[in-house]
Amino acid sequence: MERRQRWPHVELREVDLFAPLADPVDVVVANLPYLRDDTLEHLVGERTSLAFEPRLAVMAGKDGLELIWRAAADLPRVLAPRGSALFEIDPPFAEQVAHLLQYSLGGETRVINDLAGDARVVEVTRR
Repeated sequence: MERRQRWPHVELREVDLFAPLADPVDVVVANLPYLRDDTLEHLVGERTSLAFEPRLAVMAGKDGLELIWRAAADLPRVLAPRGSALFEIDPPFAEQVAHLLQYSLGGETRVINDLAGDARVVEVTRR
């Protein structure tokens, strides 16, 4: 007997943050640049793959949170009720990003650790 499973409608979009989104979405998954401008040279030695990344893909201003701040400010407009947003982050900023997302959206946040045990993702769920 063949089993079929219905999957919810999934649409992948590549956009400049949320500007082009007109309708609310259920899930946002973002791997935005999150490194401070002054840290790349130090990290290239530790994480050799960074040496091959375009600066635009990894650098996020003086505090490393420029794009996360912009995205958080627009989340209330684009995230549907009971929707979730997940942001990959630099571990030292996990609590700061969690507070920012909770303040912006008023939802519940949680920090998810990677396999090395480092805080790597902050999730916020809208009520």
